Formats: sequence, structure tokens, C-alpha cells
Amino acid sequence: WDARTGAERSFFDAGVGQVVSIAVSPDGARLLAGGDGGAVKLWAITNSNARLEATLAPGHQSFVMGVVFDDSGEVAASVGGEDGVRLWSVAPQGEVAAWTAGLPIAFTDDGSHIATTGADGSSIVIRRTSDWQPEATLADVASGEHPSVDRWGWIGGVAMTPAGDRVVVVASEESDTAGSVSIWDTSTGKRLNTLLRDAYLKGAVDVSSDGRLVAVAVCNRPGPTAYVWDVETGETVFVSPKGDCGQAIDLDPSGRLLAVQSLEKVKDIETGPVP
Repeated sequence: WDARTGAERSFFDAGVGQVVSIAVSPDGARLLAGGDGGAVKLWAITNSNARLEATLAPGHQSFVMGVVFDDSGEVAASVGGEDGVRLWSVAPQGEVAAWTAGLPIAFTDDGSHIATTGADGSSIVIRRTSDWQPEATLADVASGEHPSVDRWGWIGGVAMTPAGDRVVVVASEESDTAGSVSIWDTSTGKRLNTLLRDAYLKGAVDVSSDGRLVAVAVCNRPGPTAYVWDVETGETVFVSPKGDCGQAIDLDPSGRLLAVQSLEKVKDIETGPVP
């Protein structure tokens, strides 16, 4: 889709069965697609068509719950519903690392570190991408029980500031229907601030490219679909109007525009909905 005009640019079968997760490379030239059968495929995309570049194998055993490129576009990560994280070199293609982890994954902007949940499901592990070894662990980030893929709770979302000094976590709080958004210091492993406690947090979270703002999607209808905060002060910067269940979210590089997957439109944080 053309984000300015709303016109469809191309349509193609992603070749992964039910499409569960997608990601576009930083240069906009490639697309990763993950499916319900464990397949991850890499596509070269243009304004008018798409060309299959590679099938990343061996793939996952079940649903590919998330895919992401690092800032260089040369390394990708995928996470399966049952068998953890896989890291891929996509130039050239190939798996470069694997370990047991939960659902959320996030790179720092420079690609130097990656954050995933630990094997226990209640911690966050930060690894260097130079050798994929753990550098820091944030223990007891979530207090709820490990749920199935389709339930609320556990650690549902994670995002890192560009400098890698802060991790924003959406996690369960004592039950699988109550959650929180919190900021953690990666050097000390301590919680710095709790930004929100809400009944239905979908886990979608994003940090602006300058590390100044954090946004999260909320599915607590009827109610706001998204919140935006100042990372340093914890001050609420923006609350979206009431809407129908925010599920995915993205801040543009400037931190001024906010996109929420719901029945709402793209919003200007300062002035409201964009026509």
C-alpha cells in the first residue's frame, strides 16, 4: 500500500500458509513473512511486484509469531510459538544463532544487541549480536503464569532504546488478564518506572528512534487504543481517543506520527487524527 494515497501497490501470495508475521527491511527493499506452518520466507519487493529471494531453513515447527530486521537489514530474527528464537544472516542467507526463548524480540537501532524473553518466560535476556552471548538478564519481569499463545499475559512485548540502556516491557501482573508497561535499566537490571497498569494490554510496544518516546497498544474496549509516554520522566504525552482494541503500534522515526492497528487512523501526536 502507498501510505500517502491509500492505493494498493502490489498483491502476492507470501508462500507461508496463513501469514502470521511480517517485517519490512530498513531500506524498504525486502520483506520477511512468517506463517502458521513454521516457514519464514524472504521477498524482494518493488512498487509493482515481489520476488522470492530465499526460504530460510530449517524453519520453526509451528506458528512464526514474530519477524524483525536489524538496522542494517543484514540480520533478521524470527520467533516460533513453541521453539524459540532463530537468528538469520539474510545477506547472504543462513541461520547464525538459536536459543530457547519466548515470543517478543527486539534489536537496538545499531544492531549491536537483541532482547528476548528467557527460557523461563518471566525474564528478559539481552545478548550481544557480535557473538550472541548474554550480556544482561532482567529477572522476574513478569509475575503471571506462562500462558498458551492465544491467552493474555506473560511477557507480551519488548522494545529497546537506541542506546540499549533501557528496555520497555509489556508483561503480566499476577494474572493472565492484568498487565503493566514498565521501563527497566539494562545495566542494573532494576525497574525504573511503571507507566501503566491495565486489564488488556496486547503486548505491542515501540520506542521512537531518538529514544525519547514509548508507545503501547491497549485492547480495553471501549477505551483508548494507545498511550505515548516520555521515557525519561514517565509523563503521559498522548492518549488516543476511545476506539476498537489497539493491537499493533508503530512510531515513525521523528516520533511525531503514531500508527495503531485498530479501527482508528494514523494520528499526529500533537494534533490528532491525520486526514
